[in-house]
Amino acid sequence: MESIPLETIKTVALALAWTAGSFLILRLILRFASKHKAFVKARTAANIAVFLLVILIFLWRMGLPAYNYLNQILTALVLLVAAYVGVVLGEYFLFDFVLSRKQELPPSKLLRDVSRMAVLLLILFLVISGVFKLDLTTILVSSAVFSAVIGLALQDILGNVISGVALHVERPFRVGDWVEVADQTGEVVEMSWRATRIRTMENNYVVIPNSNIAKDRIINYKAPSPVLALYLRVGTSYEAPPHKVKKAILEIAAQTPGVLKDPAPHMRTIDYGDFAIEYELKFWINEYQHHPIIQDDLKSRIWYQFKRMGIQIPFPIRTLRFMERVKRKEAETAQNLWQEILEILKRCEIFAPLSEEQRLVLSRNAKLLPFGTGEFLIVQGEAGDSLFIVNKGGVEVSILGADGSKIVLAELGSGESFGEVSLLTGEERSATVKALEDTEAVVVTREDLRGIMKETPSLAESLSLQLEKRLREMEEKRVDDKREWEEKTEIKEASVKWLRKIRKFFDL
Repeated sequence: MESIPLETIKTVALALAWTAGSFLILRLILRFASKHKAFVKARTAANIAVFLLVILIFLWRMGLPAYNYLNQILTALVLLVAAYVGVVLGEYFLFDFVLSRKQELPPSKLLRDVSRMAVLLLILFLVISGVFKLDLTTILVSSAVFSAVIGLALQDILGNVISGVALHVERPFRVGDWVEVADQTGEVVEMSWRATRIRTMENNYVVIPNSNIAKDRIINYKAPSPVLALYLRVGTSYEAPPHKVKKAILEIAAQTPGVLKDPAPHMRTIDYGDFAIEYELKFWINEYQHHPIIQDDLKSRIWYQFKRMGIQIPFPIRTLRFMERVKRKEAETAQNLWQEILEILKRCEIFAPLSEEQRLVLSRNAKLLPFGTGEFLIVQGEAGDSLFIVNKGGVEVSILGADGSKIVLAELGSGESFGEVSLLTGEERSATVKALEDTEAVVVTREDLRGIMKETPSLAESLSLQLEKRLREMEEKRVDDKREWEEKTEIKEASVKWLRKIRKFFDL
């Protein structure tokens, strides 16, 4: 058996040493580089490049000719894989580090894909030309016929790609914009080579080919500004004066969450129809995706406002009215309503000093009004001259803290009242009250009470005492402290300030 020559053993040993050393050095470089998040995407390709490069170093040290076919293939593979790693790192630096800092939104996926593909194709041609010593012009010419055949077969796909590039250059919308295109409305969630993906209001994903988008009309609800105008038409009966209707709707629009105060909403009269006078409200929002919720809330609030103000929303029907029967029915309804309000007033402590006859008069002046969920009955700091007694539903009482935060004081239910100070003295509201659910409340205003106060001026003293007592009871509940108020100022003495304010407010 012939022995292996010593020179061959030395060559193999040296090649293995070079290979092991190169492998260790490259692994240390990869371990250091992998700490950066940009390298994560290229980790697999980098490992492959290291493996191929180690084999190439071994073959080189073994004396394999440079132009050996196996050597050329390995060299080409190493260069291509290494180039891919370089392209991924360059892509991260350019798009995620440089451009993302200059732009509000990151560059689109389509631009990244096109740029990556173009650079990799260029590198592929250069590697083939350099390693295999092939004429690049020959390769391009020989592939022209093949490219033509492929182009005809994939013309729709190529059309989508070209349209995608054009959309990216023109940038009629970006990822995150709400658009209307190709009879679809939704948020743009992705722009790819072939198509754009939109998420609709129903949370459905719609994939629209880029070529269709390029041919269609595009409405962008977020550009150049997210502030956009909406219109709402409302019809009312001819008995309601236009200024009253406009004022009612504008007040509600100002209170509706999501409706901007600047630009301010405004109204105009549109038409005198067969059954109604038509008005149009123009208002602005800055979140298009919430417009169904905002419009629903606004329409509901308008209904409650019209109900409180006695403004009718007519409907196109013909009605035969038997007047005597109608009048009798209306009188019965009014009588039942007065009786209901009277019973509510009897349970309200602030009106305890009133006689039965005075409460009866007040019940015919007061109103039982509806309020929708989320509506504000009163707002802290606003002027007021009315008292509210909750009949059905519930309300939340809150104030603004020193830092502007909301502090909830109480929740009131059926039979409980608020607004006594404003009713009797005209002072501004000390708290905000919001309906927690659909609520009915009896509303007593200064004008409702004025006639009774004028006829019986001495009633002011009784009401001032009742008001002081009521405020002390509320204070006890608020701080949950059963202090003995008798040890402090007597109620009668403390009520003097309220008496002066009541007399001044009612001109007594």
